[in-house]
Amino acid sequence: MKLKDYVLWENDKIRVVIQGKANWPAKYGGHIVVEQKMNISTPYSDYSLYAKMSVIAAAIQKVLEQTGLAPHANLQSNSNWAFRNEDGSFRDIKEGQNHRNLHIHIYGRKKGKDSNWGEPIRPAYWQEQQVEQKYWGQIWNKKQINKLTDFLNEEIPKALKKI
Repeated sequence: MKLKDYVLWENDKIRVVIQGKANWPAKYGGHIVVEQKMNISTPYSDYSLYAKMSVIAAAIQKVLEQTGLAPHANLQSNSNWAFRNEDGSFRDIKEGQNHRNLHIHIYGRKKGKDSNWGEPIRPAYWQEQQVEQKYWGQIWNKKQINKLTDFLNEEIPKALKKI
């Protein structure tokens, strides 16, 4: 299934993306990823870059709240799936460490029938994501994406100037 990713903001080192293969649907608050454009594997590989990515993630949380798309957000920095092969088997630890890429997930949190509001985020497990693909394509509409883009183009440069 071919799903479109939406780049909300970017510079020469960092990109902010809504993935078409989102693992948290817009109806529960949405899923945005801050990712590096170069090959950096961990937060300690480039402290300055990670600091900028963290500031951008905080700015995204602010924008989600101010646009009304989500009253709160959870921020996560993880790359656990780097330790999986495409068939789902586990890679050797050293090999998995070489497959990591630095990124931060921002999960908007919004009340919904099955959203587990007030609980920690529980995105799809690797197997669910691969087999069920239950949240793929469940992203914001074009008007909401444009609103996010406009707000982020204003907010991110202001936030980055403060560090």
